[in-house]
Amino acid sequence: MDRRRIILAIIAVLGVIAVGDVYVNGLHVLEGTFEGFTYRIEGPSPTASEYKEASYPAAGVRRVALSDDAASLILRASDVDAVHVQAQVRVYARSEEVALRYLEGVSVDFTLEDGVLTPRVSRPNVSGIQKVETAWRIVTPRDMAVDVDYRHGIIELSGVAGPVSASTTTGMVTVRDVEGPVQIKNDAGNVTVENVNGDVSVQTAFGTANVRSVTGDVGVKNSAGAIEIHDVSGDVTFSGSMGDFLATGIGGNFSGRQEMGQVRVSRVAGEIDLHVRMGSATVQPSAAAPITVTVSQGDLTLILPREITDRYRFELNASRVTMPNDLTAGEPRDDAHLVKVHVPTGTLRVETQ
Repeated sequence: MDRRRIILAIIAVLGVIAVGDVYVNGLHVLEGTFEGFTYRIEGPSPTASEYKEASYPAAGVRRVALSDDAASLILRASDVDAVHVQAQVRVYARSEEVALRYLEGVSVDFTLEDGVLTPRVSRPNVSGIQKVETAWRIVTPRDMAVDVDYRHGIIELSGVAGPVSASTTTGMVTVRDVEGPVQIKNDAGNVTVENVNGDVSVQTAFGTANVRSVTGDVGVKNSAGAIEIHDVSGDVTFSGSMGDFLATGIGGNFSGRQEMGQVRVSRVAGEIDLHVRMGSATVQPSAAAPITVTVSQGDLTLILPREITDRYRFELNASRVTMPNDLTAGEPRDDAHLVKVHVPTGTLRVETQ
């Protein structure tokens, strides 16, 4: 096994260790308020664990904020008039007696400052404790903003009618059904965003990102991993270092920069501006608009709608070009848009369909 494969294997193992021991599926939840939450905790068994529950009236609360070193969170916004919290506290200790003594002193507490409500689990000073983990299950009123900042863990947020911000060093982040802007930062792990009425910003270092059904603009920045963006009404901007990228169903403009990898952009109604340093690219607009594409090292396939080819004029610079003979026949229309392509070392294929 070469050095590159060894490094990739180590990264994969560390990822499993970091995020694989907390997993959603099938655990008793607070009756009524927490109906519909199911999850299962996997991995090494804690010495002891216990559920702690508390609620806080919604009056005066604009935002809920959570911060923890190692935790999982499922937060759902609903038609309630208070913030309801259930925390499963898992204690790893040198003995069961020590763990139970620790749990006796644990409670869910709240602090409210400038409209920001922060739930916390108290941490008693008991010797012999090796590790403490918290699995949060929270229900909030719909119109509260949510901020989450974790070091390790799984984050699932849904139903919020306000701004959402989630940050984690290692873990998985899932955000669904949000009426408001969404901002996500994840250094190592997967990100999923679905059904958002607002702008979306995703920044990842290592991992995948999947963004779907957004009414607003989308911006994604990624260092290494696969990125998919589907069905966005506004503009899409992308910047990546390494990995495959797919964007389809873009109602506005698209702007992308990729250092290395395969890029596929389709069904774009607005302007397209794409630069790929090393790799291949496929570009398919859905409407007539300016197109600028540079692939410094690699090939480009440009697929144009047959019924609007007369809406383009071409400025092509490539080492090899294949295209229909009649595509550039005749004079372009006065309102024709410029297709400017630079493929200095590869093949440019222009197709119509």
